Amino acid sequence: MKLALYKFVILLITSLLCSCATIFNSNYTDVTLVGDKSTRFVVAKDTSRTNVGDFSVERNKKPLLVSVLKNDTLLKSTHIYSSTSKTFYLNFLVMYGLVGCFIDYNKPKMFSYPKYQFFDSDKLRFVYQRPDSFELPEKNKVLFKFAPLNMVTNFTNPSIMMGAEIKNNSSFSTNFYLGYGFAALYHDGDNYQNFRFSIEQRKYLRNIVFNGTYIGFEVDYFKTQYTNVLSYTLDNDPDKDYYDREYIEGTFHFDKRVINYSGKLGYQFKKDKIYFDLISGFGIRFKKTVLNNDPKYRVNFMRSRHPNISDYTNEIGNTSGANLVLGIRVGF
Repeated sequence: MKLALYKFVILLITSLLCSCATIFNSNYTDVTLVGDKSTRFVVAKDTSRTNVGDFSVERNKKPLLVSVLKNDTLLKSTHIYSSTSKTFYLNFLVMYGLVGCFIDYNKPKMFSYPKYQFFDSDKLRFVYQRPDSFELPEKNKVLFKFAPLNMVTNFTNPSIMMGAEIKNNSSFSTNFYLGYGFAALYHDGDNYQNFRFSIEQRKYLRNIVFNGTYIGFEVDYFKTQYTNVLSYTLDNDPDKDYYDREYIEGTFHFDKRVINYSGKLGYQFKKDKIYFDLISGFGIRFKKTVLNNDPKYRVNFMRSRHPNISDYTNEIGNTSGANLVLGIRVGF
């Protein structure tokens, strides 16, 4: 029953995420244009009242025409070019993502315009980074977040992850997360406990905290404890074939501690009042696993004839390896 319900939830989420742009994107997107104090903007016959103009524009692949006024006189007409909506890339995170890509492809909802654009009156063009003299559009100081995909993953350590992203200044933020885990489907042990904690420092490349592309560094620690019934042997005779030795069953208590150091590259955007954080990264993982809470206690477990994730999970001792980071977090 538990397995059937789990598969139904996975199938439901997967179905909902197919054609992500078509389903989740509205026909219109918000664009905020910022200039110096004497600047105004005109988009589709709508004129901003101040130097910060908030516009709701129709999604389209074509460039968006913007007229810039200086002291109520036309200074320049320019374009803002569209790009692929970040919601479209959510298709690649689900097993039927190619179907969603095919449905979304080249439709207006596939495209979006940059959330924030800064017009430099001296250079007469929009610039990528927010000039320090311009006010910061983002007023929030703290975002509360959770990681929905951590609850449905089947391959690593399913957990309920919640935390906060705290603004340091206009470019930097600090992230804290706590999590409590539960056993994955492949895990057949009992008394499973998993505690997780991570801290991350971010730099937003456009000097708009909480919005846009960022780079970061994360330290992620988790501790896992569980019991499992496994076949093992004390026979270490080198003349015997591995599978010809005598094996007996026993109950073992595992204590595992893992620490990950990862560099990250991500993109965070705001839709209505919800923030979506698309995360990728790569780093190194250090794992220490002891048996029956005694690091000197060792037995030889029976291994599968073919590669098996349980063999890696129950490996005793100190190991290290690459760590791949992919995920989504949602904030408010």
